[in-house]
Amino acid sequence: QELKVAANKSGSKRGENDTTCTTATPSASSDKDEKQTAPPLCKCNQPACQRTVKKEGPNQGRKFWGCAEWPKKNGCQFFQWDAPAACIGDDPNSASGSSTSPQGLALKIVTLNVAQFCPHSLAPRGFDPQQFFLEELERLRPDVLALQELPNPHTTFDGYQRLGCVSSHCGYVGLFFRQEFLQDNLYQPARLVFSSPENNRFEKTAEQLPVVLGSIHLKNGKQIVIGSCHLEPFKEGSEVRLAQLETISKATKNAEAMILAGDMNMRQSEDEQCESLTNFKDAWKEAGGIRREAYTWDSRINHYHGTDSFQFCCRFDRVYSRNAQGVDTFRLIVNEPLNDSNDSDGHYYLSDHFGIVTTVLV
Repeated sequence: QELKVAANKSGSKRGENDTTCTTATPSASSDKDEKQTAPPLCKCNQPACQRTVKKEGPNQGRKFWGCAEWPKKNGCQFFQWDAPAACIGDDPNSASGSSTSPQGLALKIVTLNVAQFCPHSLAPRGFDPQQFFLEELERLRPDVLALQELPNPHTTFDGYQRLGCVSSHCGYVGLFFRQEFLQDNLYQPARLVFSSPENNRFEKTAEQLPVVLGSIHLKNGKQIVIGSCHLEPFKEGSEVRLAQLETISKATKNAEAMILAGDMNMRQSEDEQCESLTNFKDAWKEAGGIRREAYTWDSRINHYHGTDSFQFCCRFDRVYSRNAQGVDTFRLIVNEPLNDSNDSDGHYYLSDHFGIVTTVLV
């Protein structure tokens, strides 16, 4: 989703998809005007501009903050929704976790391929990816955690219940639930409903699924199946990936609602057939399909495997849902370099993948 910007003091013409860039300033006249707060600072350390989504979709009319230099100079790609704190999923980086509304329960989901917590090729000696991830987990506090390429099947995180962990073509796939979320929202304990057998990477059968599926019975009466997966890799694996997704879809067809998150290794050319076969809805598309939140793999800037590796971008990681009530927020995480090097070739990241934090209404 690309939005054209017209500065509020400029005389430029505005197209039908344009948004007006405004900045709010704090009022000195009365404490009653505290709602008119100063705009957040973008990554350029400048006041951000407030804009409104014009594109048709679930977020049409919603206000957000962005870099004032975007799109004329591309800016720093700063993005933040502008909504009251009580709104469901107001800030996907907040630590508030799930919330409820007349529309239902808002599930905050994080999915990330952690690359077995191996350090980036350009990371300094002593950098501990797992410790950095734990700090991110504490900051985000998702209700559901779907991880791929875990280093072992016994990985645990404080405050989270591991529902299941199975092997994939690389490392392990894990599904975790925040314990406070389970205590506050579940009518019955979460249970494992499907876990694949040990996956032999040389046997390409769709039945050997690198997926963990769990069922939760919410206090609002709904039963939901949630899964974490790591599907067949490489471009030539498209037929196996589609078979895997179709098998997962059939296995969960009786679920009242279903959410599947993970590293699906998918290419854009597979979208239409996948969505037709499974009736899955893509959370990124449901949230407006914003381009800067698309690519969870971008080796043009993230040289995790070295500066000589093939450089391309792709939307490998996905969050799919079926019979959910909608998607409120969608953002990439750990997609910023962890150092301040002026040379882009010197930047290092947590993983070779960027993660996703999204809020799904069920």
